[in-house]
Amino acid sequence: MDLVPHLRSFKQVSKNFSEVFQKLVPGGKATLVMKKGDAEGSQSQDEGEGGGDGERGSGSQSSVPSVDQFTGVGIRVRLHLSLGVLSAKLMMTHH
Repeated sequence: MDLVPHLRSFKQVSKNFSEVFQKLVPGGKATLVMKKGDAEGSQSQDEGEGGGDGERGSGSQSSVPSVDQFTGVGIRVRLHLSLGVLSAKLMMTHH
């Protein structure tokens, strides 16, 4: 199965997810990552936002992994909150 169209769709979904997350969590950043691992479930690797769509490396289709190699989707989140903002948010949730 051709992976490139799926990766382009994933890249667009990841971009939209990041934009919405930034609106919901000012100062925060989130990206979707595709999990790639072997069949035995040992050491999985992350393919970053849009990673592996044939534009990396030699550019040949043989370097593009197959759909079956991907095992799931994960979320990477970075929060940049000051203590004042965090305190205000905590106080709001306790009322």
